[in-house]
Amino acid sequence: MAAMPRKASIDWIDFALEALARDGPGALVPESLAARAGLSRGAFYHRFASVEAFQAELLEAWRQRCTEAVIEASRASPPGPERQALLSRAASAINHNLDRAVRAWALSDPRARAAVSAVDQTRIAWIREALAPEQAHRDRLAEAGV
Repeated sequence: MAAMPRKASIDWIDFALEALARDGPGALVPESLAARAGLSRGAFYHRFASVEAFQAELLEAWRQRCTEAVIEASRASPPGPERQALLSRAASAINHNLDRAVRAWALSDPRARAAVSAVDQTRIAWIREALAPEQAHRDRLAEAGV
């Protein structure tokens, strides 16, 4: 792929998340990222102490953008159908290519696998919490024989 015009600095995490979503986990090689950004490999290592530090920051950014932001957006409404609709809209708006790419990465990387597992647990817990009022209502109806 063509390199971007040379820049004095870039947001490495945004750049890497875009590359990951577009090209998959193979795009996360520091040398390739730097070349695509029109920067030297040294610029990458000036920003990150190690590849592991880069990957940890990348996984944290994915968690924040694709899970925590969705949860926070849905908390803006009171529990019930309105919150559920907001949760659905917010979840539909995430970058699903990025989510799939992180999951593909998790197939071969234990840190990514742990991050995906933690995100899945957080998502499931929030969905249960968001649906709890409706489930409680259904349980009351079932107990009443309705």
